[in-house]
Amino acid sequence: MNLVGVLKYNLSFGPVQKIKLLRFSRIWASVFKLLKGSTESERLRKCSPKTIEDGGLKLFNGLIMGNFFGITITLFLVIDALGSIPTYLSLLKPYSVKQRRRIAMRELVIALGIMMLFHYVGQILLSLLDISPTAVQISGGLILFLIAIRLIFSNDEAPPKWGDQKPVVFPLATPIIAGPSVLSAIMIFAQDQPSDTLVLGAICVAWLLSSLIYIFARPIHNFLKDKGLLACQRLMGLIVAIIAVQLFLEGVGRLVK
Repeated sequence: MNLVGVLKYNLSFGPVQKIKLLRFSRIWASVFKLLKGSTESERLRKCSPKTIEDGGLKLFNGLIMGNFFGITITLFLVIDALGSIPTYLSLLKPYSVKQRRRIAMRELVIALGIMMLFHYVGQILLSLLDISPTAVQISGGLILFLIAIRLIFSNDEAPPKWGDQKPVVFPLATPIIAGPSVLSAIMIFAQDQPSDTLVLGAICVAWLLSSLIYIFARPIHNFLKDKGLLACQRLMGLIVAIIAVQLFLEGVGRLVK
């Protein structure tokens, strides 16, 4: 395909596809930087199929794995499974051990469905509003920072009362597991990352790690007690704050450029 054909093909993309294509172009920018200032023999060596394939795969895999790890850790921390263990245990206290496991698995699966659904709904919403990636990144940093403040400065007061109703979707699946903070973070990552598979995979891994904490909530609570869980929650809040500042600074840097 010639240059005119490439331009026509790119102009047929929607705004979200153009943004994702632009992010993937960073890989090719790195290739051009590698070739700059080289002699003809060096260019031939650097442009060999094997060299380009190995270098491109290493660069691409590094970007993907770095983003995947960062998104997974951020979502896991924002879900805050450790911090919500007291509330989780108080909700399931009236039930037998067998009923607790059945209710927990059902609510965890529902929460995963809500998070995956909101991944697509949030992406469509931001696309319809034509919000730029820079705005998403800056606002995402601010939102994550507010979430971090809530995690750090939360006190050890008694868990909120949700009533005596059986936990079906509310309040266990949402807002305790798939709460507004988690859904906001998913919406931000869905718009900011070039691959839907990457974000969906990170959601699944973060959900799996959180599910293990909820399944073993009783022994974890017996070991750490309320004070230990609160200390872990504040530590996770500190990590979320660092991620939020980094995201905000990257957005401001992109805006300045």
